[in-house]
Amino acid sequence: MTTLPSWIRRAIAGFLLAPIAALTLSGCAGYTLGPVRPTVMKGVETIAVHPFHSDVLQPRIEALLANVVIRQIQRDGTYKLADEKNADAILDCKLVTLDRRPNRGAIGNELLTTEYYLNMRVTYKITNRKTGALLDGRAATGATYFFATGSNTLASDVNQDEEQAIPIAADHMAEQLVSQLAEGF
Repeated sequence: MTTLPSWIRRAIAGFLLAPIAALTLSGCAGYTLGPVRPTVMKGVETIAVHPFHSDVLQPRIEALLANVVIRQIQRDGTYKLADEKNADAILDCKLVTLDRRPNRGAIGNELLTTEYYLNMRVTYKITNRKTGALLDGRAATGATYFFATGSNTLASDVNQDEEQAIPIAADHMAEQLVSQLAEGF
């Protein structure tokens, strides 16, 4: 009995393994590379971000929030930014609340707060620029903790400490907002 040449054995093995490999790899057929937008955002490639509105009396917070959201949209990469006349959709946002609550008191003096919790809530709506139809509208929140400097005395400036914590809470809010736009949740 003669043995088959090695190139014939490899060809036979290839013919036998090809269907097995095809069946094994077909489980990945539903996956796609790149962004997968929510159904409501189908057809939206570019977004224009309008200036923020605010119900909160906090100086210059509207510009800060708009910049943070724009930076997060750029970082995410699912949508491109455009001016209003060239955008597929328009994002309108409103700062509804900015709360500062005491979180931890000083040891030995529970009336003196050493740590605060800062929470912001933004509502937004995204509309189709051409039709004016509402595509999505929700709320996004961002929060952080901050310590009051000079908290051992009554001379601490909590407002200044809060000013330094607002950008951190804004970053968290922008991450949630853009995640809702890009992923649907």
